[in-house]
Formats: sequence, structure tokens, C-alpha cells
Amino acid sequence: MSQRHPRRTLDALDFLNHDHDVLCALFKAYARLGRGRGERERRRDLAAHIGYELSLHAQTEAQVFYPAVRGALPRNAPLDQVLQDHAEGARLLAELDELEPGDEGYEASVAALEACVMRHIAMEQAQVFPLVRVAEVDTAALGWEMDTHRQRLQDDITCIGLPVGRAGSPAWPVSSRLMRA
Repeated sequence: MSQRHPRRTLDALDFLNHDHDVLCALFKAYARLGRGRGERERRRDLAAHIGYELSLHAQTEAQVFYPAVRGALPRNAPLDQVLQDHAEGARLLAELDELEPGDEGYEASVAALEACVMRHIAMEQAQVFPLVRVAEVDTAALGWEMDTHRQRLQDDITCIGLPVGRAGSPAWPVSSRLMRA
């Protein structure tokens, strides 16, 4: 289901950039889908896949990456905004879970989620990652820790299963579902 990170020495920033590339590709694939009745299931499935990948990404950042780098970054680093983007993304994913493609508000929610994710990616790549590169952070060790964390999240999801939302896809955000299990 999830795009596997290449098994090599994983730099934390390469790890996150890989996630960003996957998310961008998924949103582009979603935009290419037609809006007809026959495309609704594909739209729902792709939106669920976006939700899954985004949930794994956000949890990995919030639970491993940002706690590890926060102390090494200057006080003016936009970390609060980055974490607010995570909360906004989780809210939009939960909103999407209650809708079906074709419902009023579905496409607007997908568009809002994409805008939130793209703003988040741009901020990280332009403002946060350059600060991490010059900070005293072992990004290679952090990358391995992030990969291990993600694998554990994926294993937990597989073991507990996810509740199915009204739309028939796994209920999002994953973080709230894992915390209840």
C-alpha cells in the first residue's frame, strides 16, 4: 500500500523528500482522473491512498523528525506552522472520510488538502530543511529511526486493521485510529 523507502543509508531529509515526491505524484494522479460516475471509485481509492501516505508522513515527522531536530534549530524556525499544517491535514482527511466522490464538498476538501500539503512541503523545503542541513543533527541515524518508526506504524495498521468509514475506505486520520486501538 505505502511506497517503500529505498533500503539504503537513509538521510532524514532524503526520506522526507521521498515522501513529498510520493504525495505530489498521488495528487497529480488524482487530478488526472475524470469526474464521471465511473471514476468515483477510483477517486475514492486514490484519496484513501493519499490519506494513508499523508498520515504515515505526518506521524513520522511529528513523532520522530521534529522532536529530534527542534533543539538544534533556531527559535525562529517555522516549526509551529509546520505542525499546524499537520493538524489541518488531519482535519481535512477526517472531513473527506465522511464524504463520497460526487458529494457536495468532496472535491473542495481534496483541493484544500492538496493546497495544505503543497504549502507544507514548500515551507519545509525552503525554510526548515536548509536549517537542519547546517545544524548538528545526525540525519543518517535519524533517517533510519524514521524508517523503523514508519515500519512499526505500518505493522500496527496491518495488525489492528482500520475501521472502515462511511465512504468504504479506511477511516482517517491514521493517527487518531492508532491511538484508540
